Amino acid sequence: MDWKNGVISIDGITFSPGFSFGDFKNTSLYSGQDGVRMIYLDKVCCIDNNRFKVSIMFRNGMLYLISLYCVDIDIPYERESERKLLHDSILKDHGLSDKNYFSWGSIESSFDPRSFSCSLNIVYK
Repeated sequence: MDWKNGVISIDGITFSPGFSFGDFKNTSLYSGQDGVRMIYLDKVCCIDNNRFKVSIMFRNGMLYLISLYCVDIDIPYERESERKLLHDSILKDHGLSDKNYFSWGSIESSFDPRSFSCSLNIVYK
């Protein structure tokens, strides 16, 4: 795992800048998804000793977004904003802040008050 270079391993599959939907179709995570809409993985995935619900999005056939939602602890809905602190801590453990910009894209921990949900988003250019 090399978060600062956008290299993320999910269930033995390495995602990185330049990863295509064609590459995804050749993995065990592919189950007939169309590559146009958000792909929600059915199972909880382990990434660096944390457990996440994972969503993946491709744009023009190339990896655009990996959205992570840590489920290591059970947080009641009314306190969902606290999950951002968990995501911030995970980034800090990798030497990152809550907002990080790189030549290949960005990594950000966010809380969306409209949907009342938190996510750790890895966005590729």
